[in-house]
Amino acid sequence: MTTLNIHLLGSPSIDWQGSYFEIPRRRARALLYRLAVDMQPVAREHLVFLFWSDTADSIAHRDLSHLLTHLRRGLPNPEMLQATSDFIFLNPKLIWSDTYAFHLLFRTPNAYEHPDVLEQAADLFGGSFMDGFVLDDCPEFEEWVTLERSVWERRHFSLLSTIVKQTEAAHDLPKAIDYAEQYL
Repeated sequence: MTTLNIHLLGSPSIDWQGSYFEIPRRRARALLYRLAVDMQPVAREHLVFLFWSDTADSIAHRDLSHLLTHLRRGLPNPEMLQATSDFIFLNPKLIWSDTYAFHLLFRTPNAYEHPDVLEQAADLFGGSFMDGFVLDDCPEFEEWVTLERSVWERRHFSLLSTIVKQTEAAHDLPKAIDYAEQYL
């Protein structure tokens, strides 16, 4: 089964079947990115706040419904986007995201004791979280991105620090130096 791949660690991008994939509307892409971060159901109320904080509630909910329609139409498979009366979420069987893959790696028991798991996680980082993506007319969304960027930066530095310590202890100095340079 082919999955839609969403990359958020670095400049955000989407690929489908090995090729770049474009979601036409910027706000629809922003919604997709928000849902892809942890691949968990997100409350409609949270999304309304992120995208329409200054809009009347009834209008904001209507606008969210329209945005969901645009996003669903823009996806290669409408089943990728799921919704209930209270929550919106992506189908993890049809969508992969680097941030979710990172979380899954650390669900491995004793992940920090396995250098290969740590290196796989480090390989997912292509830069700052959602680097270069801006949604000027949504200040709450921009604030959310800023906070997430800070969280992912701390995760990345902590991960690199751990890898440097482990590779140094294992006397793999070239690898330790490589990861230390990434840290710096």
